[in-house]
Amino acid sequence: MCSDITQTKLQQNINDVRNEKQREYIVWGIALIAVGSLFFLESLGLLDLRPYIGDKIRWWYCWPLLVALVGLVKMLSASTFEQVMKGTTQAIIGLWLYVCLTELWGWTFRTSWPIILIAFGASTLISGIYNLTNKSTTNSDKESHS
Repeated sequence: MCSDITQTKLQQNINDVRNEKQREYIVWGIALIAVGSLFFLESLGLLDLRPYIGDKIRWWYCWPLLVALVGLVKMLSASTFEQVMKGTTQAIIGLWLYVCLTELWGWTFRTSWPIILIAFGASTLISGIYNLTNKSTTNSDKESHS
């Protein structure tokens, strides 16, 4: 009896991992198609990316966008709140790095670092509130089953 329950839980965990990986592959596929399509349309002259990337495309400035893209994929394929928060944080950091490197909106590392401090504070606060409400719900569920 006990081994049946353990085996069922193990199979459920394996299925959860498979579903999570499947979602991640789907989101990665969509993201790569979207990015590739943007650059393809730009190379055909149907889309002008210069207002966003600049007159001279400096490809080494695009690496933060890859960091943001990885965060976005993690966020969209997440199955738990913690995974969503980690993906969101990574996406925000990637976007912030890109904005600072390209000096978009006049932002630089020197002038915008307090925004990252505020974002980390908000992330920590949200995680703390979520963990408190999640623990109190779990504790009340345990007490009702006793």
